[in-house]
Amino acid sequence: MKTIDQYSSLFWFIVGIAITLSSLKYGIGSLSQPGAGFITFFPGIIISLLSAVLFISSGKDHDNVSGLRDLWVGFDIKHVAFTILLLLVYILAFKPVGFVLSTFILLFVLFRLKSSYNLRIILVMSVVVTIVSYMIFALLLRTQLPKGIFEGII
Repeated sequence: MKTIDQYSSLFWFIVGIAITLSSLKYGIGSLSQPGAGFITFFPGIIISLLSAVLFISSGKDHDNVSGLRDLWVGFDIKHVAFTILLLLVYILAFKPVGFVLSTFILLFVLFRLKSSYNLRIILVMSVVVTIVSYMIFALLLRTQLPKGIFEGII
């Protein structure tokens, strides 16, 4: 094995196979009567397939051999720490402020910090992602999301 991608893809292939076999052990069931292993069966297969593709493709590229140190080039601990801090604030604000506003603010700040788009595009992207995620979780999946300050409106 020549690249770090081959090592990591082999690890994820084994994890994917383990997930798939565990799902079979618990029973998949059917679409109308799903078993306990239904939800993990397909991700296990996908993980295995993608890791196999990565293993094969990384074996063909002999010119771009990289080591573990190359994975950390350009890593900025300040960005990671700030993102973790933002997620902690999001968790704390989620219930009192509500899903819609806290998610919009989180996305807006993250898009503003990490993208080169203008303010109007960032605003539209934040609104669209918040609305789509609300529609998926609240309307389609019927998940009870905290309404926060929008208690009487939504």
